Amino acid sequence: MPGAKEVDVDSKTIKTVSPFIEYVDSSIKDYMTLISDSFIQMSFQDLTGQRIKRIIDLVVQIEDMIKSMVISFGIKLTERDKNPVISEEDLEKAVEAKVTELTGLQKEGQGLDQAGIDELLANF
Repeated sequence: MPGAKEVDVDSKTIKTVSPFIEYVDSSIKDYMTLISDSFIQMSFQDLTGQRIKRIIDLVVQIEDMIKSMVISFGIKLTERDKNPVISEEDLEKAVEAKVTELTGLQKEGQGLDQAGIDELLANF
């Protein structure tokens, strides 16, 4: 090492310093074990987080599927009440049209216009 000085050490000093050196060496090993364990725990938490995210994504997908089934079933019941002799084909077309209407753009003159939305956001 640059700037390091060589010092003569007698046996008494070695005997005195030896326990300290052993303690430091033992402490370093303990700290390295703790650091290693921490990394293992963090990687476990990362894997757990990834699994939880996958489960949440799956639940959201299932929720969307159930919601779409409920909407479809509700539309079928409503259409069947309006017209009890409606054919399955016409019923499916009615469901598709209503779902498209529910998820599509608003009809002219219905819903909020941009000025109404801007005013609503300005109030926050």
